[in-house]
Amino acid sequence: MSVKDITGTMFAYSYLCPRKLWLFSHNISLETESEDVKIGKIIDEYTYKKEKKNINIDSVCIDFLADGIVYEVKKSLAEKDMAIKQIKYYLYILKNKGVENPLGVLKIPKIKYQEEIYLNDEDVKEIKNKLFEINKIITSAVMPKDNNLKACSKCAYYALCKI
Repeated sequence: MSVKDITGTMFAYSYLCPRKLWLFSHNISLETESEDVKIGKIIDEYTYKKEKKNINIDSVCIDFLADGIVYEVKKSLAEKDMAIKQIKYYLYILKNKGVENPLGVLKIPKIKYQEEIYLNDEDVKEIKNKLFEINKIITSAVMPKDNNLKACSKCAYYALCKI
């Protein structure tokens, strides 16, 4: 799988759980039944209606672009760090396409939260390393071990992992 095939979701999952990343990348998707995913879809549908949404660039889908700024909308601050990494991945892709100094914004409408996200040289190094790691995980014939994290109980894949 090439870098062009690594989605924003896959990139985000790589920071959360290698097993979830592996399952998702092998088209085992239990997300449609997840309450959190359903809430996210409602937020996507009913917020920022005037914006052009779901912009596809290579294999990533950016929530929306406005005035050259990448916006990622989340339902809560629960996984803020992961969301920031996902935005930086989008900025990395744009930078590789010739966009100079791309800017991102994390938005959480429920609490009126907004944070600007920038891409620096350290981020680029981390992203390159993470893409290598992701490729290793998703091309492996063996599913990674269960991490048994606190977040596991809320995961859409929970029942599958505990079999």
